[in-house]
Amino acid sequence: MIDTQERKMTENPYDRIEMDWLAKRAQEMPNRKVLSFNDKGYTFQEFNQTVNRIVGALEDKIKAGDRVGILALNSPYHLFLAFACWRLGACLVPLNYRLSQEELKQILDDCQPSLIFVDKHYSHIENGIPLEELYKWKREPAEQPYPIQPEDPALILYTSGTTGRPKGAILSHRMILANIRFTQEGWELKPEDRTLIFAPLFHTGGWNVLTLPLLHMGGHVRLMENFDVPKVLHYLKQGEGTILFGVPTMFQMMADQWNLTERETKQIRFFISGGAPCPVELWDWYLGKGIAFRQGYGMTEVGPNCFYFPESFLQSKKGKVGLPMKGTFVKTVGEGEVGELYIGGPHVFSGYLNRPEETAKTLVNGMVATGDLARIDQDGFVEIVGRKKEMFISGGENVYPQEICMVMDRLEEIRESYVIGVGHKKWGEVGFAFLVLEKEIKNEKEFLEELKQYLREKLAHYKVPKYYKILNQLPRNSMGKVIKGELEKMAKDFISNLF
Repeated sequence: MIDTQERKMTENPYDRIEMDWLAKRAQEMPNRKVLSFNDKGYTFQEFNQTVNRIVGALEDKIKAGDRVGILALNSPYHLFLAFACWRLGACLVPLNYRLSQEELKQILDDCQPSLIFVDKHYSHIENGIPLEELYKWKREPAEQPYPIQPEDPALILYTSGTTGRPKGAILSHRMILANIRFTQEGWELKPEDRTLIFAPLFHTGGWNVLTLPLLHMGGHVRLMENFDVPKVLHYLKQGEGTILFGVPTMFQMMADQWNLTERETKQIRFFISGGAPCPVELWDWYLGKGIAFRQGYGMTEVGPNCFYFPESFLQSKKGKVGLPMKGTFVKTVGEGEVGELYIGGPHVFSGYLNRPEETAKTLVNGMVATGDLARIDQDGFVEIVGRKKEMFISGGENVYPQEICMVMDRLEEIRESYVIGVGHKKWGEVGFAFLVLEKEIKNEKEFLEELKQYLREKLAHYKVPKYYKILNQLPRNSMGKVIKGELEKMAKDFISNLF
């Protein structure tokens, strides 16, 4: 039996809106150009007609409840295929093209797609159907499309799995539509807004941060196959990105090659960073360019757009993720001011495919247990302190690695850092710091001694890391998240060589 609070958080306030909003937009504004890819552009009418042709191609090959996979670099095919699947009551499963054959097999065994479509880069995949085949099959769609229901699965997105086997998060139409509306209202999106989408479409960041919210209201989306700094800057110069989403690594690479004039920069409304903590120095760099720069927060399992950030607080609340969106419920669970962040609302996922135990651990009374540690200040702004699993205990004291990294990253010599806890005979656990420097240093030993002294002045003694290792770059997955398992192995090898 679902209680009143849980019902309030899981019911969709937009249940009664038409689920197939693309068809509605094609009627309302048929000639509005909303999608571009390379030199090709699509109006709502052309977008809708293409989807209809694919519906006709698929309707005798899949049925309601089926899953359809796609393994391809970013392209309009992802969107065409998604809307076609939805009109047939099916669910799209975008696959991570960066995975190994073995990892892909695990996912395919888990989701059991009826069809798998591939682009030219992945034509070697077993049972893969070239995307171009869609246009060779029957094209006349049925007159009556499947009546999409709010709780029908729309997408299954496999989480990055930095610490374990990926899980397939089920995203319903209810969840996607709620996120669309929350984003439009909370971030004050406009039909005149334009964005570049280079986040991979096998991640929620590719679909739900800006792509679907902007398309829904008639904004313009330019899809890019992948992240290419010169191309991104070129499109920004042309006014193609009034708003932009990326991970901190991407924004750092853009800053390193920045070539926009002040006039060109004025076309930009805001940048939003997500997927990983953003260094305050990078935030300051973009604010210095006159760009409203914000740190977002969300997950595949909730949102992903859960917070908004009033522009008047960009300086005073720098480093925080903002205020909860209207319709988003947040709380922290734990003793003291820091606790695990729970988020609820109609934009929560439906659970993990074939993982009832994992679902029960994550989806608790209608709220998602994020696994992130947070504090909420007196004004309601939420600050992410770190991952629950990343916190370690040294000499009986809780240590939050992100707090240490924020202090280290203030130094001009350090580009970025990452701290993990490692076992220690006396203290139980101590910190191990990985550093990426801005440039090569002459005396590493001297630099590290100065760093330790600096940290002793800024932090309690138990928070100062015991071990340090300088890297050329941190190991990351496709969305810029640090792969902690690789760092743990490096730390183990480093410490074993000391004794």
